[in-house]
Amino acid sequence: MIGVLAIATCTALVVLAIVAPSGARPAAPLFALQARRRQRQARRAAAASLVPTLETILAASRAGLPLRDALALAVDRARGDLEARLRSALANEALGVALADALAASRPGAGDVADACLAELELCARARLPSDRVAAFVEDKLSTLRFERELASDLAARTAGQRFQVWVLAAIVPGLALYLAAMSPTLGEELRSPIGRFVFIPGGLLFEIAGLVLSRRIVERACR
Repeated sequence: MIGVLAIATCTALVVLAIVAPSGARPAAPLFALQARRRQRQARRAAAASLVPTLETILAASRAGLPLRDALALAVDRARGDLEARLRSALANEALGVALADALAASRPGAGDVADACLAELELCARARLPSDRVAAFVEDKLSTLRFERELASDLAARTAGQRFQVWVLAAIVPGLALYLAAMSPTLGEELRSPIGRFVFIPGGLLFEIAGLVLSRRIVERACR
């Protein structure tokens, strides 16, 4: 078993050494992680602002404003990825691009929430729907979105206990390992040995982190 773990660890290190660019800076992964974190934050902000944005479009459409003016009002309620792409579409439209084409051009690379919203707005613009039809379309989407949000909130509340148990187990396992190492000199010596420090302890940490990440992703995907 120890030999298998050692071979797997060495293989992973060799693969990383082959895949990593030879001229890459050591800090490059940190910059990549920061960029991904900012991207996730922008997408979460877009998801949180989707309902207020659609509510503004609905109110403006009910008042008889065309879609372009409704979007100009709604962009102030949007946040994150959605705000940036709506502003880009409005800027392109101001330069003479058709609104439907401007919305389509702002979609590549967008998150799921922003892309779905932009696709629906593009459909309205391309069909040249009047204000009352746009209002009916947005109202239907808002009803569906609110139902999905309520369902996600209920699911998150029901799984709160399970998520708390995951964190408790993640805290108990290292504590139990320290207790056993203190009570059993043989186990303590094994953990202090090179194979313990470079294989067992890192492997245990990787399994702990993987368990936390996977459990969180399962809940997040179920709540979508």
